[in-house]
Amino acid sequence: MLRYVVQPITSRHRRYLIQIQAASQEVILKLSSLPTTPTARIWSLETFTKEFDHVLAAERPLTTADVQILLTYLTRDKNVAAMQTSPENDLVTIKLGSASVKATPPTITAQDSTIANLQTLSMRLSDQISLLNDSILASEATARTAISTSSPQKSRALSALRAKKIASATLEKRQASLEQVTQVLFSIDDAATQVDMVRAMEASTGVLRDLNKQVGGVEKVDEVMEGLREQMTDVEDVSKVLVEIGAEGSNVDEAALDEEMEAMLREDREKEEAERVKEEDAKKAKLLESAPKPPEEALPELTSKESETRLPVSGVEDDLDERLRLLSLSTSD
Repeated sequence: MLRYVVQPITSRHRRYLIQIQAASQEVILKLSSLPTTPTARIWSLETFTKEFDHVLAAERPLTTADVQILLTYLTRDKNVAAMQTSPENDLVTIKLGSASVKATPPTITAQDSTIANLQTLSMRLSDQISLLNDSILASEATARTAISTSSPQKSRALSALRAKKIASATLEKRQASLEQVTQVLFSIDDAATQVDMVRAMEASTGVLRDLNKQVGGVEKVDEVMEGLREQMTDVEDVSKVLVEIGAEGSNVDEAALDEEMEAMLREDREKEEAERVKEEDAKKAKLLESAPKPPEEALPELTSKESETRLPVSGVEDDLDERLRLLSLSTSD
């Protein structure tokens, strides 16, 4: 009978688990910024390792075992990834889904495996192109070194140039192949976008069909609009009647209103004139009070003849006004 012994979790295991959790958070963070196109969320094991092996530290990449544990954590505990191995070529297809908390694990299809295969081919071609470029530069440097010495090594220089020529021809082929693979991947994204558009249009057609049924067709719309126009006409007629009734109930003699207005204006003018006269009288009284008084002398008694020739009262008042005017002018000077 087999017995399983559970080993206690050591501090080393805890630190490793913390590192795996931190790496998964970095992957999920990058997942939230990826586009929703099919090729952007599908990897093979090779492309995934190359993309995320430095997720924790650039100087300390993850090992193959670390990547396997990270993928197990993402698929089993986080439900943000799915992993499947093809029985035909042992290609491991990895598909990342949504980064939400309640995400459902994505499903891998045959199309996803094909995309993963293309992604792997694209990565390998890119690596080969990089190596061929380095080989071309190295061959050219070797040829220059061989002919720049005091005793030129012609055979060595020719061999280096021959290797450069072969590498250049191979480089052109690899670049053409990479362009074709890249074009296929772009075409897949384009086709997936078209599928989404057709599905959205199909759903929109159903929505419009249901809304048109609720409307009832053109005839019903014409009937509704005709009824609306009739009701609006009735409302306008009622408004006109109400306006006419209000105008009849408010008949007023305009002449009487004009007379009353004129009387009010006349009363205001009279008040203003009275105020003006009052102010002038007050100014005259103030000037009289401030004027120097002449010395009082005993006036001689008038004879009967002189009293007859005395100025009338109106003349005295005129003389008083003239004196006040002269006094006012002298004061102002």
